[in-house]
Amino acid sequence: MHIAVIGAGYVGLVTGVGLARIGDHRVTLVEKSPTRLHELEAGIMPIEEPGLPEAFAAARDRID
Repeated sequence: MHIAVIGAGYVGLVTGVGLARIGDHRVTLVEKSPTRLHELEAGIMPIEEPGLPEAFAAARDRID
């Protein structure tokens, strides 16, 4: 399933990463902030959430 999540903030980023980690989901994160997109592409988490960097790294190949 391909899922789009609008906003890569506290709710959208955590939701998108979680959905990418479970099942066979492909997730597209839509974010208007170029700075935030650049950080995510570099693997830098723009928010503090326990376990998020590890979960993001593990699901990176299913997140656009």
